[in-house]
Amino acid sequence: MKNFNPAGFNWFESLFDSSKNCIDMNIGIVCEHPGLFDSLLRLSFCQKSKQAQRASRVVCQSIECRPELFSKYIPVILDSLPSIKNESIKFCFFKIFTFCELPEDEDSLGLLTQLCFDAVEANVDRVALKVYAIEILYRISQIYPDMKFELLCLFKKYMLGAQTAYISRATKLISKLYSELNLTEEKFPE
Repeated sequence: MKNFNPAGFNWFESLFDSSKNCIDMNIGIVCEHPGLFDSLLRLSFCQKSKQAQRASRVVCQSIECRPELFSKYIPVILDSLPSIKNESIKFCFFKIFTFCELPEDEDSLGLLTQLCFDAVEANVDRVALKVYAIEILYRISQIYPDMKFELLCLFKKYMLGAQTAYISRATKLISKLYSELNLTEEKFPE
């Protein structure tokens, strides 16, 4: 972006709509000027604005392009997640943990695990929140294999009456868990 001056940059003005072009333009800004990421992240925590939802999308997609932006913000994101009520914003943050490194310290990983269990068990409108939560829990089970059986039970429990996206992802993860636990359907019936 020629002649771009990050000093005095205003995310509210830059996130003028939800279009792919607008989001992509802002991802480009973050990728070229990572110093602006902090203010973008802060905006994404302001739950009552359309710009916060747009900002959370830009945060998520910017981290996909520049994963090195993420690690230092893990504690901030994890500390903020419990208070975020807007499911669109929350699922953007959950999505990040499906493709980025998981937290290394046990306290942060424990908090993320609890947030995911809560999301799976909650009555939510955005099924993507549950789908990302079970994906993250599965990733955590690769670090803590003792939780695999519990996840198998949890994923199966919430399949009845679930939306197609949840059933599809849960079925794939259940299959992986069966294999990793050396179980068959006969040894672990419905």
